[in-house]
Amino acid sequence: MSSTQRLRRPAAMPDRVLTIKQFADLNTLSLRTAKRLVEAGELPVVQLSSKRIGLRFSDVARWQANRVR
Repeated sequence: MSSTQRLRRPAAMPDRVLTIKQFADLNTLSLRTAKRLVEAGELPVVQLSSKRIGLRFSDVARWQANRVR
């Protein structure tokens, strides 16, 4: 099963939090590019601990929708 198939959110599933790596894999970005997007403030992040952040699946979907031309 590919990472994209595992990351699809069924309608009944609560909003899931993705790691930066999962976000990068889902969007076919390098890990460094994903980190740059976070550092630039282009993605809303969730502070999970003092050293760890995540991204809500719904926020990622909204970000993707806004990038469609």
